[in-house]
Amino acid sequence: LAIGEQALRYKTPFFNTGSNSDALRGQNCNRYMFHIEGSNTMYTKTIGTWQKENNLIKGARWYFLTADYAFGHDLYRVSSRFLQENGGMVLANDMVPTNTADYSSYILKLRSLKPDYIYLNLAGVDQTTFLKQYREYDLPFPLTGGVMDTVGFWAAGIDNISGVWQSLWYHGIENAGAQAFARRFLDRFKLPPENQAWGDYVGVRILRQTLAETKRLDAPSIIQHLEKGATFDLLKDRKGAFRNWDHQLLQEMYVVKVKDKAQSKDKWDIFDVVEPVP
Repeated sequence: LAIGEQALRYKTPFFNTGSNSDALRGQNCNRYMFHIEGSNTMYTKTIGTWQKENNLIKGARWYFLTADYAFGHDLYRVSSRFLQENGGMVLANDMVPTNTADYSSYILKLRSLKPDYIYLNLAGVDQTTFLKQYREYDLPFPLTGGVMDTVGFWAAGIDNISGVWQSLWYHGIENAGAQAFARRFLDRFKLPPENQAWGDYVGVRILRQTLAETKRLDAPSIIQHLEKGATFDLLKDRKGAFRNWDHQLLQEMYVVKVKDKAQSKDKWDIFDVVEPVP
């Protein structure tokens, strides 16, 4: 939000590669922001549509853990609405302070509630911490959530993760451009690229292509070109383009499932791609 305000003040295009909040695409939208990162609604509908198609929502009872700041509040709003509109029931939602070290009170609460599913609206290290501690209790309630960052799941380790999730990008997708990028990244940094690395890289590619096609450096020319529906190779099977009224990059996303450890090739190989979502 703060960067967006400065982009507007100085009339400088800002390519957002990390913030999910729908507010940036809505009430706090401005013409100088372009969103490579998916919005909370996109993440929610990617996993939610798959859950709905597989009859996992109607009649199911859900327990939410939500990051207690703007991202989490917004994500809970859109994810709980989607589940309830499709016949799900919210048992409880607990707001979790950032960098919480001990999740035992939440885990004991959900153990007594006995939900059908646990829905995580946590990010970063909080995802990792919860996943590790939840596994220690060996509870049977399946995990899913409104957002997933690969780095947090790598940090937890394949022994501590489970469930079906959604991702903006994954290095295991079978696309020639994606595989070439993953190989170059691995050779240089000794680990595969994850969804945040993909977003930063693609953001630079989009700007480079825009400057080459417009042969201009001024903000109005860049904005006009992107608003007119220019398409970009996103290292996915479908090309992407910015929606002109909120500057969200429309793009393919993925439903991913945690792999059976026996099928994992290395510590980075943690997901199977269930299906792409338009």
